[in-house]
Amino acid sequence: MPDYIPKGTIESPTDLSEWDCRIRLKDTNYKEYSNCSLLEPSSYDACVRIYIAYAEYKKFPQMFPLFYEDFTNPVTERVGYYDKNNQLCAFTLVWRLPSVNSVYASYFAWDYKNPKLSMGNIANKNEIARYKRLGYDYYYLGTAMEYKTKLQGFELVNVRDTYHFKDGKIYWE
Repeated sequence: MPDYIPKGTIESPTDLSEWDCRIRLKDTNYKEYSNCSLLEPSSYDACVRIYIAYAEYKKFPQMFPLFYEDFTNPVTERVGYYDKNNQLCAFTLVWRLPSVNSVYASYFAWDYKNPKLSMGNIANKNEIARYKRLGYDYYYLGTAMEYKTKLQGFELVNVRDTYHFKDGKIYWE
């Protein structure tokens, strides 16, 4: 079996890390976090510093570059999170995908200066609440991980099951 086909089934996955996941926003009931804001592209340098600190803290053997174009792409929203001193400590880059009325969290990082903040959980719940309020259907989170399964509306995704053809056109679900 090729590597890119997850083992098991959506109902009974063999290894979560082989699957992608999303949140069905209508099945959630989170509140938006108050200490965050949309960032301007000028936040790029600060976000790269946070991203590098995140990769070092996590001891990632390598990291995908965080390109400036990721910040200036017209479909990208930059959601910044602040600590109790109102210092930027985390961010998520979210791609708005109007063709499928969904969003995709492409990057998330935080500086881990205070690990007890659990900024990843705060960011996920905030963004789920935000994009639900804005009328989106799904919040895509990339690779499935155990902690993501605890989020309201969690679903494993097999892309082959998310689209169909009708009258020669592709339709996404």
